[in-house]
Amino acid sequence: MMGRHCRSCGTDISLRPPKHFLCARCYGDAARRLATGERPTPAISNNISCDDVGLNDERVMQLIRLSHPDKHNNSSDANDATRWLIECRGKLKEIANG
Repeated sequence: MMGRHCRSCGTDISLRPPKHFLCARCYGDAARRLATGERPTPAISNNISCDDVGLNDERVMQLIRLSHPDKHNNSSDANDATRWLIECRGKLKEIANG
């Protein structure tokens, strides 16, 4: 099983509850910044690639099939999610084509 890591510093957080995505130190730092009114820094790096998260055309198509409005009574959430996924798929193709 692949371990989970803090989204801010990369420390192993496998023993923390699944809902946690920061280690205790980074969580405390973020809480202190919020308490003092300091703007928090993003927890996820802007340098994450599609490969890092396993996002490819096949995965996007799978997500489109799962979220398609036809399967969710044409809900606005399903429409928004599907529209966004189609945009992501277009961007992936642009990246792949250079």
